[in-house]
Amino acid sequence: MGVVKNYLNQYVLSAWSPFKFEKFNWVIVSEIAVSEVLNPRDVEGAEFYARFVELNQYYDLFLIHPDGEIFCTVAKDIDYQTNILSGPYSQSSLGRVVRQVMNTENISFIDFELYAPSGMAPAAFLVNPVLRVSLQEENDWQEFIKTWSGVQEGEGNT
Repeated sequence: MGVVKNYLNQYVLSAWSPFKFEKFNWVIVSEIAVSEVLNPRDVEGAEFYARFVELNQYYDLFLIHPDGEIFCTVAKDIDYQTNILSGPYSQSSLGRVVRQVMNTENISFIDFELYAPSGMAPAAFLVNPVLRVSLQEENDWQEFIKTWSGVQEGEGNT
């Protein structure tokens, strides 16, 4: 299992397993968009991060891959699915603070500046790195999400 880019050049969580059928060697592959895995929906269908943004009165929330690709946002402005480290917004305040966090692996804040993808509205960014998540931390996170969103055991399973 791992995170890879699929044939559409999107990040997916991919799981695979080989099996043999008669004289043939096969592989079963199952993939789901990383943004779906990390941004589940509650029983009413609301996305976890959309609810979080609304409750905290933020404009947006970004999930950024370590290579710099913005693979999930709530607002889905024009910076969505661009690379904040090397793309058109790499010199923006968000690009600068993401580079700083990548170098230091510490939480960082950058004060209000005009941000082109949000229509030149003033934007400040708080970036918190999520690094080397262990399986136990992932399980704890999934339990937290289920508890917070009200998802019952078995709901959302396919």
